[in-house]
Amino acid sequence: MQIANLLTYYHDVQPITESLSDHHLTVTLDYAYADINRITIGYTVRGIAPAGQRMMAYSNPTLTTQDGQAINRLYLLAQQQDQSSQNERGEFSSTLTTNFNAKDLPAGASLSLHLMVEVALSYLDSAAPTAPAMLMAGNVTFAFSVPMLSGTVVTVGQSTAVAQHTISLQTVTITPSMTRLDMCYRLSPMTDVSGWSPFIQLSINGKQLFADHAETYEITTHCRAVIIPLNLQKQAGAWQVELVEFRDLSTVSRPIQGSWIFNFNVRNR
Repeated sequence: MQIANLLTYYHDVQPITESLSDHHLTVTLDYAYADINRITIGYTVRGIAPAGQRMMAYSNPTLTTQDGQAINRLYLLAQQQDQSSQNERGEFSSTLTTNFNAKDLPAGASLSLHLMVEVALSYLDSAAPTAPAMLMAGNVTFAFSVPMLSGTVVTVGQSTAVAQHTISLQTVTITPSMTRLDMCYRLSPMTDVSGWSPFIQLSINGKQLFADHAETYEITTHCRAVIIPLNLQKQAGAWQVELVEFRDLSTVSRPIQGSWIFNFNVRNR
């Protein structure tokens, strides 16, 4: 994780007491990170299985601001879920690292957040045909603050037309966790472009630093955030973004090819 040295650690432990109290369930808020592109949170669910049973824990996080504004998850970025098998004492755990979209949150010195974690358990050894596949155990809520790191926002505002498709690069947002390209395009006759991944070549001062299909998420109907998973905060100078093709990675559809090029300068911070 390229932001490992920027994490804020909490080690805040809360018990789940609504049900299944004999399983000694707890949730620990391990760490958090925030910048104007994304929020990353790590937490761990722990418990003790009844004698003779093997169990796994599953969880679902919901993040809101202090005033109740929901913050959307970023499923496209690396999500890590590690399940540890129980030991001789029956102890088991599940650790999740997940990301949320900070794009529309106000920049400031820190963010005050509420994290609710819903937990469910699965009995791995139950052979009873009527046994539930998963049991809801309950939830906990953490109230915490995390430093909000700023970044560099470059207004590009360029459009390029190639092969009857016009692509525009609106802004570039550079933070420690990633670099976000806000691009607008229509790929007619397709009406749903969410599955079409752009192949991006990024060069800075003539040196290519990225060349791959990039993950994206929707900003508005015809605009998407294109993610470069690199910390480029110290990379000032002449930037060139070239979009080489769009490809539907889930099918064998013919790619949409071209060479949409955008040149702009990024100043030293």
